[in-house]
Order: sequence, then structure tokens, then C-alpha cells
Amino acid sequence: MNTEAEVLAVGAPTLRREAAAGARWRAAAALLFFWLASAVYVLPFVNRGWIAHDEGTLAQSAERVLQGEMPHRDFDEGYTGGLTWVHALAFRVFGTNLRALRYTLFVFFLAFVPLVYAIARRALSPLFAGLVTLACVAWTLPNYFASMPSWYNLFLAALGAWALLKHVESDRLRWIFLAGLAAGASILVKIVGVYDVAAVFLFLAWREQVSAASRGSAGRSAAFAAVKTVLGALYVALLVFAFRARASATDVIHFVLPGAALTLLLVASEWREGRGRFGERARGILRLSAPFAAGVAIPLGLFVALYAAAGSLAALAEGLIVRPQRHVATSMFAFRDPWMLVSVLPFAALLAFPQAVAGRRFRFAAPVAALTLAGLLALGGTSDGYRWIWNSARSLDVVAVLVGCAWLWRNGSTATPVRRQQVFLLLALAACIGLVQYPFSSPIYFCYAVPFTVLALAFLAAAAPPRARWLNTGALLFYMAFAVLFMNRGYVYFLGGVPTRYRADGRLAFERGGLAIGASEAKAYNELVAEVTDKARGSEIFAGPEAPEVYFLCGKKNLTRIFFEGTSGIRPGTNTEGLRKVFDNPAVKVVVWNRAPQFTHGLWRVYREQLWARFPNSKEIGKYTVMWRAR
Repeated sequence: MNTEAEVLAVGAPTLRREAAAGARWRAAAALLFFWLASAVYVLPFVNRGWIAHDEGTLAQSAERVLQGEMPHRDFDEGYTGGLTWVHALAFRVFGTNLRALRYTLFVFFLAFVPLVYAIARRALSPLFAGLVTLACVAWTLPNYFASMPSWYNLFLAALGAWALLKHVESDRLRWIFLAGLAAGASILVKIVGVYDVAAVFLFLAWREQVSAASRGSAGRSAAFAAVKTVLGALYVALLVFAFRARASATDVIHFVLPGAALTLLLVASEWREGRGRFGERARGILRLSAPFAAGVAIPLGLFVALYAAAGSLAALAEGLIVRPQRHVATSMFAFRDPWMLVSVLPFAALLAFPQAVAGRRFRFAAPVAALTLAGLLALGGTSDGYRWIWNSARSLDVVAVLVGCAWLWRNGSTATPVRRQQVFLLLALAACIGLVQYPFSSPIYFCYAVPFTVLALAFLAAAAPPRARWLNTGALLFYMAFAVLFMNRGYVYFLGGVPTRYRADGRLAFERGGLAIGASEAKAYNELVAEVTDKARGSEIFAGPEAPEVYFLCGKKNLTRIFFEGTSGIRPGTNTEGLRKVFDNPAVKVVVWNRAPQFTHGLWRVYREQLWARFPNSKEIGKYTVMWRAR
């Protein structure tokens, strides 16, 4: 007869399997809940608001591809061009209207949310991973729901990060290859995908180093450490060179310091704990880098082959090398507040010295922190309070990288190799993806990168003492509440500046529109489309400068290859003959002149006499002057 102990021993494996299965079901239920919550929250933002020239650029590019044209060869594509084909497919599926682009973004967003949750689950419970996911959602698409390439760069970087975490756990190279495919696709969306590539190569160097040390490889190679030191110095020099144009202290702090800190950690750790002979280490680096490089090369190779088959490699090179330099020259937008780092110092201290609030101090720190955060949140509706909170968040990427590097250096012998690699990967992504904020450091560009900052901070907070983790959770909820109450209610125009509520109380009431925007702007565009349609009828039009949306909304063909005159080299005193030929074309019956372009100025003085001579009739509608020929 079996004793009670024997029965329990026999049943223990079954109980463990049942417990594991129950945990998986609870985790799956939590993921489903937070995924649905994210979808429901974001859905009202899908067709809300716009920046007219952004929507016009995306939509006109996609329509021209549908008409058989190729980006760069036939028109001045503003990005690499891969996303334009996706948008063209969206027009096929959802119809040729602005809503089709928004539906496409929403589909990709729904795939992004589980990736963020899966990454956070590596360090957090289902509940806290869900809260981190919701914070990432609140700080991203509700602030500007437009199918911009930078959102897809973020989504693909998240896919690559998840794949690399799977590789760390399994050591299977196919996950590195998948991360390479994601990075290559990201470059096809927008050239800043190279930042993802840089982050992954930093991580692979760190992974090889940690793996060699954890294996206890024999010997050390000073030559290998020296080579890594030289390469690290070259990387930092490249950062300085790439971001030298503005060369402000704020730019150095945000764009150079994080990458330099990661490089210093990588090199210093190599000298301190590097193990293995030169050949062994070199083979280890090659083993990790080769599948990633192959993954990157496949989509890029197919893209280049497409242009080679069309005999358009020269046009592709100009579009990817020459024109972006003009864009940088005409699209500078510096950080507004050089003292923004000051506002984040209290949170930085909590992250850097979590032991300071542990023990008896917690009884005092917790209520003080709660009252302080509640008071700050109450001030979020004021201009000064809003800017203070925003500036503190804008600096969190720098804080995360610096504190994370210090944590990795201090805990090199105590943290598990897996956790060290997870943290370094997220720090590298926070530092490198954050470079998307240059040269146009508009507040929305921080939102294109902020999820990796949130995830990196979550992993660091998970390593803190329990009581410090509760304070970090309070900070997470504070920033999430700020996003929901003040950022999301506004719009991209006001982001980082004032807590103004955006009222989408008008609608683009025609077939190609459908978006809900401000009433006065909607009224102007509804009138503009009706006026141009009436005056042009079956003839052609010219719309500019910087008015790509007019062509698309009116269903008219752009006879030029130009979307933004400044980035195409058309400025007062240079290269103005091309537009003169358009005005002289008898097929062009209507000119829609933008009186308030964002980047191109002074062209009216160049063309006004010719325009009045050929198009003597005019009517002002919103920021546009509609001019047409005498009948």
C-alpha cells in the first residue's frame, strides 16, 4: 500500500505540468486583454486629424505607383520607397482614399502590440507587462495616427528585438536571420532603418563577449580587445561626424552620449572580462553577424535588383544619397529647451540609487513620491507643468542608457548572462532608434522611438529592490496618465508645447477624404476641392509649393516629379526654369498656390508676374490662392 508521501511524489510532475499550463493560459488571457484594450483605445484615433502635406505625399506616391511609375525614377520619393508599394496595395484593397492608409497602419499596429508585451514579459509579470504595453501605446500612435514610415521602422525594430531575445534564449541562428530581415525591411521603408542595424551589431558584439566569458574560454586576447577598442572609437567618431551640423550641447547629450556610453561599456568590459583567443572570438563574432547580415541583404538586394532590371540604378542612388542631403539642409528643427535634462533628475536618481528608498526610508519616500506625482499631474493642464513633464520624458532615453550602462558594469558578476544581454539589447535600441529625432527634432519624433526607452526602463526597474519597483511603477502610471489626459487629447501640432485639446469637428466630405479634422480646415479643403474640380474640369493643374495633397484630393495628375520644392532644389535664384515650363503648358488651366509652405519660401516673388499674366483670375481659399486662365 502506497504511503501519502509516495502518492504525492508520483503526482508532483502532473501537478507541475498543470500549474505550468495554467500559467500559460493566464498569460495568454492577459495578452488578449491588453491587446484588445490597446485596439479599443486607439480605434477612435484612426481617422482623426492630419498634417495635409504628409497625407498628400504618402497618398500621391502610392497612386503614382498604381499608375505604373517607380519611386525615385519617376517622382521624388521622400523615403526609400518600400512603404509606397505597401500603400499602393492598400489602395487596391481599401479603395483610393486617405482612410486606406490609416487602416493599413492599424493592421500593423495590432501586430506591434503583442511584440511589446512579449518583450516586457521577459522581465515582468503579465499585469506589469500589460501596463508597460499600454504606456507604449499611449505614447505613440494616438499622438499622430498617420501611416508615416517612422512608425513602421518602430514596428520592425520591435520584431527584430523580439527575435533577438528568442535567440538569446535558444541560441538558434534563425532568430538572428529574422532580425536581419526585419532590419533590411526597415531600411526599405526609410533609410533610418540603418539605426536598427547599428543597434543589433552593438548587441551582437556584447552577446559574443558575454557568451565567451560565461563559457569560461581559456586565455585572453589583447589583440582582440585592441581591435574592438579601435572599432569602438571609430563608431563614436562616426556619431560625432554624423550629428555635427548643429553641434549643440543638447544634441551631443541626446545623440552622441548614449552611443558613446554603450561603446565605452563594451570596450571596458572586454578589457576587464574578455575571454578566449583571437581566432575563437573572431569566429564567434562571424557566427552571429553572418546570419544577420544575410537577413539584411536579402530585401535590399531584391529592391536594388528591381531597379537594375528597370535600368534605374542611377535614379535610385540619387534618391537615396543626394536628395536626403538636401532634405537635411532644409529640414532642421532643434531641441527647444537645452535644460530639459534638469526635469528628469529625480527619476534618474531613483533609477541609479534604488537602495536609497529601500528599508525604513520607504515609509517616507512612498507618500512623498505619490503626492509629488499627483501634484505634477494636476499641473499637466498648465503650459509650464505640461512642458516640465514632457521635457522630463524626452530625456528618459539618455537616463535609461547611462543608468543601464552603470548597472551592467556593476552587476557583471551577479546578473545572469541572459539578463545582461536582454538589458544591453534594449539599451542599444533606445540609443540608436532615438537617433531618428535628428535632424528634425520635432516632439513627435521622440514618440517614434519611446517604446524602447520604456522597455529598457522596465527591465532596469525589475532588477531594483521590491519597494523601489513600486515607486517605478508609480512613475510609469504617472507618465501613462499624462499621455492619456493631455497628450492624446491634443494633436501633433501642440505636442511638447501646450496642453491644447484638438477638436476634430469637421470632415473631408468627398470620396478621397473621409478624415475628421478641424472644422475651419475641413471647410477650406472641401471648398478647395470643389473649386478646383469646377475650374479645371478635364484639364491639368499645378499645386505648390508643398501641396501634394491637392493633387490627390482633387484626383489630378502631378505633371512634375516634385512633392517638396525645397528638397528638389527649387529655391529662389536656383533651378526655377522647370516650373516656368509647367506654367507655359496650355494643358495646365489652374494653379493652386500655397501661401504658407513650411520649408520652401520666397518662390512667389520669382513667379508672381508670370502667374498673374497667365492666370489672371483668382480666389483665396484658406491658405491657398486658386488661379485660373481666362476662358
